[in-house]
Amino acid sequence: MIKYIKKIFQIKTDILFVRMATIIGHCGVVYSLFIFNSFNFLLGLLSAFIVAGFVDVGYHRFYSHRSFKASKLFEILTVICALPAAIGSPIGWSGLHRYHHKHSDTKEDPHSPNNLSLIEMLTLEYNYSKFERTTFLIKDFLKDKWHKILHVYYFDLVFLLYGFILIIDVNAFIIICCYPVVYNYWTYIVSNYFEHINFPFYEQPYKTNDNSINSILLNWGTLGYTGLHNNHHANPGSWRFDTGSSWWEFDSGRWILTLFSKLKLVSLK
Repeated sequence: MIKYIKKIFQIKTDILFVRMATIIGHCGVVYSLFIFNSFNFLLGLLSAFIVAGFVDVGYHRFYSHRSFKASKLFEILTVICALPAAIGSPIGWSGLHRYHHKHSDTKEDPHSPNNLSLIEMLTLEYNYSKFERTTFLIKDFLKDKWHKILHVYYFDLVFLLYGFILIIDVNAFIIICCYPVVYNYWTYIVSNYFEHINFPFYEQPYKTNDNSINSILLNWGTLGYTGLHNNHHANPGSWRFDTGSSWWEFDSGRWILTLFSKLKLVSLK
């Protein structure tokens, strides 16, 4: 269905559908403030953290940077568990992220604060032409038929999931879909905007060719999901971001991957 909508309206990227999911998610979270009890609220946060964990270790560290080896079961779990976040297929997300690293904080960076205002970042108002320049960075995906099919039908699956859970129960829809998409949206803003400016109490322990920073406020404020951006940009191929450059570093993804390694889902370098 989505591919026909894109063809009819000549939509070149999936950003429109990311925006739609983001708006739906924020409406759901705002509505939950009036109807949720404490238990449902905690379930929503737990759901958000679980989805964010799979986005971090699956989409980011594995798909984008191939920083460890993973089983097919891990890949399937990543796609399923990250689906509520509606961030795009692994091909689309990884291609854009690899392009960002290749051109970090230059004129070619698709979401650098040097090129976008905060309002443009918040509305996901990217230079869409840059999406068409990432094909040469995803050749590893193009060999995989499963990923190519998933890329075409990704947002069909997202909105099918949304509709199915919404029909079953509104509260479940808000917990499973809305909280994760909102949490991942804001951590995405943190990573790609606030971790590339002189944020309060920032540190730059490593010299890189960009403006990436570490921040105790962002690191602890997101429970270790972000805040170690300079560490990551200094060594993007590493599966862990806590390098010991500061006493306060907390990398939640490291501990998730350590658990998955013990469960034989991944093999860490």
